[in-house]
Amino acid sequence: MTFRVTRLLSPDDHNVKLAEDLRVGLLSTPRWISPIWFYDERGSELFEEITKLPEYYPTARENEILKARADEIVELANCDTLIELGAGSAEKSHELLGAMARSKSLRHFVAVDVSEEMLVTSSKAIQNSFGIAVTALVADFSAHLALLPRSGRRLITLMGGTIGTSNRDASIFSQELRDSMGPEDALLVGADLVKDRTRLVAAYNDSKGVTA
Repeated sequence: MTFRVTRLLSPDDHNVKLAEDLRVGLLSTPRWISPIWFYDERGSELFEEITKLPEYYPTARENEILKARADEIVELANCDTLIELGAGSAEKSHELLGAMARSKSLRHFVAVDVSEEMLVTSSKAIQNSFGIAVTALVADFSAHLALLPRSGRRLITLMGGTIGTSNRDASIFSQELRDSMGPEDALLVGADLVKDRTRLVAAYNDSKGVTA
């Protein structure tokens, strides 16, 4: 089975986009910096550490739901290609890939992330586990939706509550995502619900100081 690394975002592209985002964000009121810039190799490693902290509830809850519902999701989606936007370690995809393998529909996995180092490591681990064609796509999914691989029936996932934490308008991004999908494609989105302030602050200001 093939393993392919496709780069839609080069180091030079990173620098140009970073400079533009900083110019726009730091001249805005209130000032902001896009969370995408957290995820270089070290930032990705730190985030994986954060997701294992007891205070950080989103990952544990999402994994719990996927373990219980992966087979049902895969049956409803009826897809042979899984595309994970913002894949990171691709841990959440394991449950869905396992369900697709059990249904004998699994053909291709596409992991999309801005951090090439983390992306290649996690994608190779997926290929070793499932023996399928894998594409590691180095890209900013908010800018490269139209360039996602289009072969097969695709289940596109956006997990971790990313849609609620981006500085982009979620309705605009959702429309762009819909426009990039075909009639046989399916979409799975993870979104956080309203939380007690104390629980929310603890998740992003953990007692060990990892997030800080």
